[in-house]
This record gives sequence, structure tokens and C-alpha cells, in this order.
Amino acid sequence: MKCALIGQGLNLIEAALYLHLEGAQVTVFSPHSEIDLVGPRARQLGLESTLKLHARWSDLTTSHGRKLAGLTKDLNQIPSLGEFEENYLKPLHAYLMQENLFRKAEVARVQKRFLTSFDGLTGADRMKDLFRVVTIEDGEESDLFSDPEFVEKVDLSVRTELKRSHELFHDFDLVIESLDAFGVQTGLGVEGSLALNEKFHQEKLTNNLSDFTGKTLAIIGSEETAAMTLLSLKEWLNRPGHQVSLITAEQNAFVNQNFLFSHALKEFLNELLAKWQKSCETFSQNLREWRELSDEDKKRMVKPSEPFPPLVLYEGFTVTAVDRLSDQDKFFLTFETPEFRNHGKEILKTLAVDQIISVQDRVLPKAIMPAGEPGYYQLSRTYGPNLELLLQEIFNDICQFFQKA
Repeated sequence: MKCALIGQGLNLIEAALYLHLEGAQVTVFSPHSEIDLVGPRARQLGLESTLKLHARWSDLTTSHGRKLAGLTKDLNQIPSLGEFEENYLKPLHAYLMQENLFRKAEVARVQKRFLTSFDGLTGADRMKDLFRVVTIEDGEESDLFSDPEFVEKVDLSVRTELKRSHELFHDFDLVIESLDAFGVQTGLGVEGSLALNEKFHQEKLTNNLSDFTGKTLAIIGSEETAAMTLLSLKEWLNRPGHQVSLITAEQNAFVNQNFLFSHALKEFLNELLAKWQKSCETFSQNLREWRELSDEDKKRMVKPSEPFPPLVLYEGFTVTAVDRLSDQDKFFLTFETPEFRNHGKEILKTLAVDQIISVQDRVLPKAIMPAGEPGYYQLSRTYGPNLELLLQEIFNDICQFFQKA
């Protein structure tokens, strides 16, 4: 049986290797030359070596993956993102490449070759027709152009035509799609769209925190990328007077999230809370002592300043506008929450900060085929033993249509 795997992420690699070991003819389609678990944002923020994942090796890996990777780590330990990539992801990816299971190509669409609603086929009978995977191929990367004889003999106009992007089709018995997909969106508004007036200030906005020298920062976004950005600011937030405001459409930020590094995030948030509570206790003590002073002493002693939290969460809000006054070196954000998010009450807030960073780069997964199509399977974001169980279920279902090799 021929199986196409489409998408990106660790679970796609695990599925490809699992089916390959079970005897399927596997082809993995991905637009990138490597399947990157760490991701560009984590690399940009330099978190590979320090970011701890949310679970132990035993909870993040599969039995067949550990065997192929030659993993010798203590399975009860919690690895960093970099350790996980180096000791597990890279060996699995190398094996996938060695077995020629990988094809670099962008999938344009997936369809049945001939089957239509007029054919009246249902259930397993729909497997009589193959899946057609249509890819967009970059002609520039064709092996033909590395052949000197081809370059010498073929006319320039023909070579130019062959270098253009073109579509190819590939037919398969089965299709498995990974919905663990991320893209890039940089706008501050709804789902990464531009907020009002944002386009006039884009040159002064940044996604690179390495050059940031201010004391107040607004992060716009949610989920894993917002969490990664927060974790990258751990040292920065320990400096006096520094504050981060997270504006997110999530009504309960980071609650019930199964991030690969949720353990590290939880520890960091607890550290920030403890720091804030200690500051409040110190302020209360100093204020009591100041109030007990005589009027003359109060004139000589500065009244204690109320501390501000290092992290402020604005949950359930969407940024609607961004402005920058010519006489002030700050951004002014307007953000709102609608009635349907806030029990029938609309709220509008404004905030002045030194810099804004958008981490709204999550692209909602969009399935390429209708769920329930026989022979088409979806991989949700799951890892380790849970992924292994899911792959076993998929393989058992496949065996209804095909005999094991």
C-alpha cells in the first residue's frame, strides 16, 4: 500500500517511520528541506538549549522512535528543547532521509482521481479510487540542471521553461495529514490582520528583542509562541522597572495547554507571582513604617512607591488600533473585548508601551480532505505513548482495506 504523509511536525515523522516499519510505501511531503520541531521563533529567541519541555522522555517519545534514534537517556528525565532535537528528532529525520521517504514539495491539493457524488460509492467502496496528491514543484531544484550534458545539449529557452514552477500529481492508496502546522502572521489585529493605523508604524515595530532597550513591552498573541517569548524575557524581567503586558484573545491564557514546554512556563509564572507577592509585602511593610513617622519625618522621607507587577495579562482582548505620538517615544495600543466574550459587557482599554511584538503566528489547521473519508486520517498534536496508540488505531483501520506486508 502506498501512503502519503502531508504537513510538518514530530508526529508526522513518527507516523512515517511507524508505517514504513510496518511495510507501507511511504512518501512524506513537506515544503521545507527539514521538519523543524524547534521552530524559527525559538531559534530567534535562543531558547533551544535552555527551554525545558513539559514531560519526561518516556512521555514524549515512542518505543519505535527510541529504538531507531538509539536513545540512551534516562526516560524519567525532562529534556530541554535542544536535547530533544539533537538526541531524538534529528536521528529520526536522518533515518527518514536515508530511507528516501522524504519529498520536498508544497502540496496544492488532495482529491480523489475520478470519484464524484454521482458514482454513489460509500464506505470502503470509496477505496476503489486512489487519492491524487497534487504538488507544486520548483523547477530550479530539478536534478536535470546538475547534469552538464543536459545543460549543454538542451536549448536555453527549454531550460528556462523547465525552471518554472509547475504542478505534478502522485497517486496513493492512503493519505495521513498532520495538523500540527504553523505559519507566519505579523499583524496585531484579529488572527494576525493589521490593526487600525498599524501599517503606518510597522517600520518601528519589531520581532527581534535582542536590540530592545526600553522598560515596557506589549506582547500580542497567544499559545505556544507567546509562551516562548515570555520565557525568553526571563532575565530581562528581573531588571528593576521592567514590565510585560500580554494581550491575548484567549479568555484563560495558558490554561489547559499541552505545550512541549508548559512545565518551564508554569515554573516561570510561579516565579513571577512569588516576586510580585514579595514586592507587595515589602511595600506594605515600608508604607506602614512611613505612616508611623511624625509629620516632620514624613516631609524628609519619600513615601514608598507602590510596585507594579512584572507581568500583566489582558485576557479576552483584541488589539484594534496602534498609534504613536510625534512628541512621545511610545506606542499607544487600543484593545477591546466584545460582549460575547465578556458576559454581555464591552470593555475598551488603552496602554502606552516602549515596544510591541506580535507573536500571532498560529495558522489554524485546515484539513485538506473531509473528515470521515475512508483512507484519509488526521494526526492531531499528540506525542509519545498517546501518539503510539493513535498510530496503532490508524494502522488497525488501514488493515481493514489492505493486508499487512
